[in-house]
Amino acid sequence: MNKSFFKKRVTLVLIFAMIMCCNGISCASAEINEISVKDSDISPVTIAIYDAYTSLSYEAGGLRAIGGTYVTYNNIAGVTIELQQYNNGWNTVKTWSLAQKDFVNIDEYYYPEHGYNYQLKTTYCAYNSNWVWLEEYIGYSDIVYY
Repeated sequence: MNKSFFKKRVTLVLIFAMIMCCNGISCASAEINEISVKDSDISPVTIAIYDAYTSLSYEAGGLRAIGGTYVTYNNIAGVTIELQQYNNGWNTVKTWSLAQKDFVNIDEYYYPEHGYNYQLKTTYCAYNSNWVWLEEYIGYSDIVYY
């Protein structure tokens, strides 16, 4: 039995267990899943989000923040990127948000204070065509010293 087949089996069992546990309970109040995009070896089970990415890099004398979400056909993709600075804990210094049908991408430059570590906290969302929340995940970029 190969690794991929085993992962699919475990995923199906977990989906079934989640459906059984959520029967009669509002799943919208469920805890938001946190994923690490850089750990692409393991992917979360999703309903509407089928691809998501985030990256932070040093370019053109500043930091380039990129994040995006792809959702299944006719749904609305949302993404919120928080540039976080480490100074006795992670603190958000800049936020960008955008939502649109099927796919959304944010690509921004920012020139923060020098001498700190920075990361992106990216929230990926999916809504149906009536703006009813379907799911949400949180991912983090690599840490960049600026």
